[in-house]
Amino acid sequence: MDPLEALANGVYKLVARVAGGLLGRWKIVESVYVHRSVAVGEVSFGRSDIDLLIVVRSPETESADGAELASLYRGVSVLSRLGPVLGHVQMHDSRGLGRWMRTDTYRGSLDRRSSVLLSGKPATMPCVPVRREDAVRWFAWYPAHFFSTAVRERNRRNLRKIATEMWNAYAVAQGRISEPDLTRKEAEARALSDQAGAGLADVALDPGRAPDFVFALAKLLHDALLPPLEPLRKPMVFPALSPPRFPERVYVIVPQAGFPAPAEAFAPFSFFCTPELLHLYSHYVNPFTAWYWPPELRRLGFVQPAPREYVRACLFFLEDNMLRFPGFAHKDTWTVGTAVALSRHCVSYLEKGEIPPPMPAEAVLPLMEHAPACSDFYRHEFGKVYWQAAEQRRMLEELEKRFP
Repeated sequence: MDPLEALANGVYKLVARVAGGLLGRWKIVESVYVHRSVAVGEVSFGRSDIDLLIVVRSPETESADGAELASLYRGVSVLSRLGPVLGHVQMHDSRGLGRWMRTDTYRGSLDRRSSVLLSGKPATMPCVPVRREDAVRWFAWYPAHFFSTAVRERNRRNLRKIATEMWNAYAVAQGRISEPDLTRKEAEARALSDQAGAGLADVALDPGRAPDFVFALAKLLHDALLPPLEPLRKPMVFPALSPPRFPERVYVIVPQAGFPAPAEAFAPFSFFCTPELLHLYSHYVNPFTAWYWPPELRRLGFVQPAPREYVRACLFFLEDNMLRFPGFAHKDTWTVGTAVALSRHCVSYLEKGEIPPPMPAEAVLPLMEHAPACSDFYRHEFGKVYWQAAEQRRMLEELEKRFP
């Protein structure tokens, strides 16, 4: 590590320790960790964020500590204004942390091995073998939530960074490694010795080549897991609902790696992908999007997600940290109530062994239009949705045993 890099890491860790000490003063907080780039010493000065993992006490009251979370949200907001390098705050309760690491073994592996305690007591982080399907989930998650944004913004640093993250998930999903590499430097070095990953060296030289690299990986991974698709002859562009996060997205699908990005790929809320990448996303991340597929995708060979995939998605979106995303990871308060409603809809069919039919748009849109301020959400609504989610998780965990 060169002196400037060491200085940057030192400064960021100092700021993290100060933030962790301040947030640890809230009575609800049991532990504060720094994780991801700062924890592993991979800071880019002025561009990296400080990502925190906070463990709060497990709720016992009807309010699920909503008022206390509203107070903690205000504290995080003040710190974010004073120190704009404070980024994503991942919020678990002490019961939910272990469950999360068993539900999402891929992200759990990274968090368990990289988190550095800043204040409070050490939390229990179980060591669980990484499941292939969890690695595939993260491979397909990145383009929907981060990679498409990097393309839209023409952000060269993030194009390279997220292409490397996707390679890391691909390597686990394909059995190259049993756990993801902790740093991007390690992942890039591993890619050089692998035929499928060698193109990452070209991305390092020219981040504009990142879409070609990740789309090629998506084709390889898709065809190892799902039936091959018929070729797409020309780009497809269509708007569609994408609950629980997006009221509507613009799907921009190019036939394959090497195809130029249409202008629509740079539009707000676009999801830039290939057919194979979207097919993986619908099976391993968000099966609800399959409800709104246009007929052309079915003609390409898109297969409806199976009951188990709905169960796994509902469990993922109902994890306790997902319920606390508003205000700590993003401002979209509607996502929690929407996820609970989607799960309730799905469970009523899954219990009968049926694939859930589409939830009508007129039933979904009002849920996604309900967007209280973050403080109001925690004070007045969080308790209700927290306990509804807990009850649905119990039903989903039983259903998971029926759909191995």
